[in-house]
Amino acid sequence: MIRIMVVLWTVLAAGVGVSLFLLKHEVQSLEDELNAVNRDIRAGHETIHVLKAEWSFLNDPARLRRLAETHLQMTSLRPEQITTVAVLPAALAAAAQGLPFAPASATVSGRGGAKPVVTAVAHQTTTTATPAAKAGAKPAAQKVAAPPPPATKPATGTRPVQVARAATRAVQ
Repeated sequence: MIRIMVVLWTVLAAGVGVSLFLLKHEVQSLEDELNAVNRDIRAGHETIHVLKAEWSFLNDPARLRRLAETHLQMTSLRPEQITTVAVLPAALAAAAQGLPFAPASATVSGRGGAKPVVTAVAHQTTTTATPAAKAGAKPAAQKVAAPPPPATKPATGTRPVQVARAATRAVQ
């Protein structure tokens, strides 16, 4: 009976030893896997940090302004270019007729405060005074400037951007 108990305890001890050995190797492989995942997470965080730094560099307003001026021929907005939507039809009609623009002294009050209004300079008729008229005599004839030609429609293939650019050039 004692021999059976010794054999049983020996087998039990060997089984526990083998199971502990296997458990130890399984824990080591899981720890190695965890370390690899942690390294990947750290590498991902470093990559995100680098990408954020690159994003902030690429979106720097001074850099974007310089690139827009260089490659797109865009310039900063000037105060005389600011207008309201109500003025645009008149401004586009005047631009189509070739009339210059002049900033109006009026402002429009809105949510953002007072905003300047840009309007077209109306076509004015001019008279030429003769030396006799200056002396007080009645002038024989006055020269009146011809009215501008009527506005023409833009070509069928014209894009709205081109019309807006023409109006912007006229404002300048």
